[in-house]
Amino acid sequence: DVWIQPARIYPLQDQCVQYTGILRRHQPETMDQIHRRSGIQCNIQPQCSGHRLLWNTTAAHRLPVRTERYTLKEKIKFMRSYNIFLIIPALLLFSCQKFLDVKPKTYISDDLTITDASSAATAVRGIYNALESNDYYGYTFQTLGFFSGDNIQYVGSQTVNQQLTNHAVLPDLAALSTSWLAIYNTINRANNVLAKVPALPSGTGFPDSVKNQLLGEAYFLRALAYFDLARTWGGVQLILKPTASATDKPAVKRSSLADTYTQVLNDLKTAEPLLPLTTNRIRATRKTVWALLARFYLYQKDWPNAITYASKLVSDNNYALLKPYNSFYAN
Repeated sequence: DVWIQPARIYPLQDQCVQYTGILRRHQPETMDQIHRRSGIQCNIQPQCSGHRLLWNTTAAHRLPVRTERYTLKEKIKFMRSYNIFLIIPALLLFSCQKFLDVKPKTYISDDLTITDASSAATAVRGIYNALESNDYYGYTFQTLGFFSGDNIQYVGSQTVNQQLTNHAVLPDLAALSTSWLAIYNTINRANNVLAKVPALPSGTGFPDSVKNQLLGEAYFLRALAYFDLARTWGGVQLILKPTASATDKPAVKRSSLADTYTQVLNDLKTAEPLLPLTTNRIRATRKTVWALLARFYLYQKDWPNAITYASKLVSDNNYALLKPYNSFYAN
């Protein structure tokens, strides 16, 4: 129970004395009770509004009082603080003895990623998805070659593109790091396929022809990625096994340009017999390998081999040069 207690002197307006407080059972005290505790002896008529008492008195009966009020909200707040004060030590005494280690709901164990024909095909599609990402062949990597070449003139005002056009590229150019990461992401996806698909059992639902095609596509896509790295940055780190974490391979040294191109050629030669001799506009085939081999030998200035592989496609009626040349950029 909270009672009204007279204490300090406050200036009172007119001839009104106000007592406030939370009274027992929210009922006002009787006038006799108030008189006995405050010493007031007068004829006054109390008016009660909720838990607030007001009354009128004459100037002779003005009483110096202190209004002390505790609301229900304040009492609840006090009790909460008291409870928290008691709970915190209890939590410290009965806390867990080890760290909470809960894996995200979207987490999939690496052992469950490629387990059958369906998941293997999905993994190969994932390599193509990385290849067409915005930071690789979707846009950014393409601009590194376009704006640096002598057959395109950039007339815009973007500093990024001006650096490429003027051959004054700074090390902190964002397009370089994003392209680099996107290409190695493509390589890592190919490495996962090449590491896991050979161990999958062949059968009616997963014949050797399908398995070989998936492996051939992975070899080709990894060769393309390393070819792009070599012709842009020179010799690079050759990562041929899946990378599980950022600290998985901390000490891989940079290979020479010759070693990097050797890896490209090895992957293409491995992919060639695995892929079908068909025409496909959206997936790698043996003819796709021939096209990249022709370009590879051009970079090596090996003209006879470049002519050999290019001729395989030139003589194929399924392929033809687009005329006029500028129609390639239409739409």
